[in-house]
Amino acid sequence: MKKINLITLVLLLIFTPLFLSGCSNQAVYTENKGCIGEKSRTDYCIQLVFQSNKGEIYSIYNDMLRSNSTLGGTIILKLQLNTSGKVVRIVIVNNEIKSKLFTQKLVSAIKNFDFHEGRKFIFTYPLTLLPS
Repeated sequence: MKKINLITLVLLLIFTPLFLSGCSNQAVYTENKGCIGEKSRTDYCIQLVFQSNKGEIYSIYNDMLRSNSTLGGTIILKLQLNTSGKVVRIVIVNNEIKSKLFTQKLVSAIKNFDFHEGRKFIFTYPLTLLPS
């Protein structure tokens, strides 16, 4: 049963944002330059930023699971980016995860993500976390 839950978690983290946003694979990504300019705001490039920071998300989540083994659910965030790629605002649209401390730590971590230079941008991002 634990393997199914872990597989489900991984699949949800990878594919949920793509299905909900209608992934646009138009982004240009190279190992040296990453997603740059206008292309840094595509679904693909946003997903890359979350993927590159998933270790931090998992670290926060796993720490919280130690005190509450049933902690899980979906949190939908609305992020606002400035032209330098910094997160300037996060609004919680919906939160099934019943832990204010986890939510505060998660939002604090995401505010430090670097989305690269591009235009000002607002997007919604669902994040699903399930205990294994």
